[in-house]
Amino acid sequence: MEISVIIPTYRSATKAKKILKYLEDQTVQDFEIILSIDGKGEQIKVELEKQNRNLRDVKIVCSGKSLGRGGNRNYGVRQSKGQLLIFLDDDMQPMPDVISRFSQEHLKNEKLILVGAQMENEKELKTEVEKFKSHLSKKWLSQITLEPMDRETLFLTGAIFSITRKNFEALGGFDDSLSDCEDKDLGYRALDQGLEVRFDP
Repeated sequence: MEISVIIPTYRSATKAKKILKYLEDQTVQDFEIILSIDGKGEQIKVELEKQNRNLRDVKIVCSGKSLGRGGNRNYGVRQSKGQLLIFLDDDMQPMPDVISRFSQEHLKNEKLILVGAQMENEKELKTEVEKFKSHLSKKWLSQITLEPMDRETLFLTGAIFSITRKNFEALGGFDDSLSDCEDKDLGYRALDQGLEVRFDP
């Protein structure tokens, strides 16, 4: 299965540089990366291309105008070619087996949307507020059902999830008219279309 990792970013190359470094360490390497810069990000594009001239299959694209979170993700998908789409926000630090786990689960279930955990890196937490926020995140994530979700239990974050291109296109992608909750909206529409949304901590 061809895999595209879609990473939306905005204004700064710092976060994007880090996640590209993490993706070099994946246990599988047969995937393309689409780094989608929202707005006029030509300077960021040049900076990232300099750093990543030796990194295989990274495509850095600029939308040219501000599209918002959902619109920028949709734009990234349009530049991609994979049949499995894995969305990662630019501040994520994916574990080495993330791409492998997503692809294995989709081979078992073609109607799946798989959502990952968005956790803070405890080694980087400096203030008490950051540590408390991390504690709350862990507590909240521990309460999410591991069973297929319904409208009452739905959790879908655009920061880390996967869906097949076929299902993404059938849903019409993200609603780019929304400025917030565009990921949850996609989840509700997916459930209405009989797709299975599941969480893997």
